[in-house]
Amino acid sequence: MNRLKKKETPQEERAEAQATGAKVPFVLRAIKSLMDGSFLSGSRTLKRLPFFLFAFVLTILYVANTHNAEKRIRQTAAIKKEINDLKSEYMSLESQLSLSSTASKMAVKLQNTGISESKEPIGGTVFYTQNNLKPFLDNAQ
Repeated sequence: MNRLKKKETPQEERAEAQATGAKVPFVLRAIKSLMDGSFLSGSRTLKRLPFFLFAFVLTILYVANTHNAEKRIRQTAAIKKEINDLKSEYMSLESQLSLSSTASKMAVKLQNTGISESKEPIGGTVFYTQNNLKPFLDNAQ
């Protein structure tokens, strides 16, 4: 006796199921048609082809959009890190500059050039007359 069963087509299976009175659930039929590939041979497959292509294109666009968004997020994080580094460097240089430009530090730096710190307080009103401005006016002409 042959134990191997002859492969039946979906139409034969439906006819056999109707003859025996057993109703095969839709989910089992769908899984079986997926497993043996018979769902591709039906006439309904050609009708559904535009939808499958549309779903495929949407899936590709979704994946590309996700990839692009993640790339932008990584770029934004890198730029934020660079901004923070540059900001801390700026603040460090600014504090060094403010410390090195104090009057006492400038006096030490300019000591060798002959320029010295003024010992007289700045203030008072200076009045210029025509005689006091004569050297400046000659140079301007």
